[in-house]
Amino acid sequence: MKSRSTLSTIPKGNTALVVGRGAMTLSNSWAIPSLSRGLTFLDLLGEHPTGGTVLWLSAVSGIPLGTVYHLINTRMEAPYVIKDPPAPADTLSYQIAHLNNPLQSRQILPDTAIRAARELMEGLHETTYAAKWENRDVVTHFIVEGNQSVRVRSLYTGYPEHALLHALGRAVLAAVSPSQLTTLSALMPWNSAPHMLSPSTPLCPHSKK
Repeated sequence: MKSRSTLSTIPKGNTALVVGRGAMTLSNSWAIPSLSRGLTFLDLLGEHPTGGTVLWLSAVSGIPLGTVYHLINTRMEAPYVIKDPPAPADTLSYQIAHLNNPLQSRQILPDTAIRAARELMEGLHETTYAAKWENRDVVTHFIVEGNQSVRVRSLYTGYPEHALLHALGRAVLAAVSPSQLTTLSALMPWNSAPHMLSPSTPLCPHSKK
C-alpha cells in the first residue's frame, strides 16, 4: 500500500475495478417458522466443523427439544444433515457443497474484468482491485499488486486511502443518487492526503473502457 492516492473505477455490470494506493434476516411478517428454524440449524452446524448434538442445538437456539428432533430428521431426509457415528453428532453433508457450487460459479469474475485489472496495473503501476457488489456490500475478488515502491507519510501506509477506496466503491457500485453522493462527499476527508480523488475530479481515461 502507498501513501499517495490515485483512484479510478471501471463499472462492469455489477463489477467494478478500483485502482488506488493503498446475511440477511428473514422478515417475521412472511417467514415460515419451521423453515427459518431449519436454516438456523444449518448455520449453527456450519459454524462447528465437528457438528453438534440435538441437545446442544436446542440449548443454543432456544427451540424446544422435540421440535429440534423433528427438524433435524427432516434435514437428514433431504439429506443436508448426516449423523457422525464416532461423535455422535449431527454434521452438514456434502449436499451443501452442491448448493454452494452454483453460487461460486456465479461469483467468478469474467475474464474481461481480470484482463482490465491487469492492464490498469501495467499502465498505472498501481495496485488494482476488482470488486463486486454482493449482498449490499463491496466484496474484493481479485487484486493485482502494483510494482511501485512503498512510500510512508506521517507513519501511515495508505490507511486513509484504503478507507476512501471502499467508500468510493460503495458509491459507484450502489449507483447512489447525486444527492446521496453529495452527502457522502461532505462526510469524507477528501483532502487527508495529496493527490486524492475529490468529488469534482474526473475519473481517469481508463474509466471509459
